[in-house]
Amino acid sequence: IGGRRTSEGREVLYARSRVVLAARAGGLAALDQVVIDIRDDERFRRDAVEGRSLGYTGKMCLLPRQVALANEIFTPDRDEIDWSRRLVAAAESARAAGRGVIEFEGRMVDPPLVRRARAVLDLAARFDASR
Repeated sequence: IGGRRTSEGREVLYARSRVVLAARAGGLAALDQVVIDIRDDERFRRDAVEGRSLGYTGKMCLLPRQVALANEIFTPDRDEIDWSRRLVAAAESARAAGRGVIEFEGRMVDPPLVRRARAVLDLAARFDASR
């Protein structure tokens, strides 16, 4: 389309969004685009964080060094795992009481957010099992 690549990546946001939406709607994992600036680890990290925020489950890497960076970004951290455990426990208590939507730590929580928390816990368990 003649766009210019920028470090912010706004010119590919629409395409990245469409790809991840199509993959996730089809029940597939979605791997984010490569970063061609192979010596710029900070750019890789920023791009990976944005990709994870968009819903990507991993990132394509051009160098072995980038694999460690991608794992750092896409692996749930301790705070995310702990929050997910608390949320799942609260949701299970609510479900046992016949409630579907709950308030949890000041936020409204519905079933899709609970599914996301379960996915975080599943991913963390798989990552721990692979070590």
